[in-house]
Amino acid sequence: MADPTATERLVRDLETLTNNLEFAFSGSIKPTADPIRVLQIRYVVALSAIAAFLERCDVQGDITRKFVELADAILGLRHGGATNLLRRAKTGGRGPDGHIVWGLRADVCIAHECFVRAGQNRDKAASEIADKYPEFERLKRNPGATLKGSILSWRKHITKGDVPAAAERLACEREFFEARRNLAREEIRAEGEKLLRQVAPIAAQAAI
Repeated sequence: MADPTATERLVRDLETLTNNLEFAFSGSIKPTADPIRVLQIRYVVALSAIAAFLERCDVQGDITRKFVELADAILGLRHGGATNLLRRAKTGGRGPDGHIVWGLRADVCIAHECFVRAGQNRDKAASEIADKYPEFERLKRNPGATLKGSILSWRKHITKGDVPAAAERLACEREFFEARRNLAREEIRAEGEKLLRQVAPIAAQAAI
């Protein structure tokens, strides 16, 4: 039978960890702060909190140390250092964009499709999103490209299936619209606007 005292301590420690992680990723920052450095510090704080939790739970020391090592490696980036853990592989060019950035792009494309289904043409819908949500500039692969053009390009790539987990992303989009198939035009547009409001702050802070 489980020790009630140990169980209570574990619950308290887990609550402490949750609070520390919430603080790490939601604490306010100065508007003038470097967003990349802030993000790095957030991860350092979070990894340190996880390590402390594992230590309190008497997890094998080597496992706990791995989280401390990762936090230290991230912290070292601020001073120009790069441990083997974080050293970029030599690929002969820029590698493909990953799941996180394509997941965010896919959400933007679903919102864009909401606008189209509400009666707006694709160009104008992309322009409106680009004008209202500069946060999505971070999702562009080519900094010199327009956000409007990038949104239209993301849609083509997802539809063609040449992005990570393309089949799953298209399946999620089908489910999204199937669940809303009876909505009027203004309602489906409102769903797109709601999705954009949810995705924009994530895109602004994501580690991409």
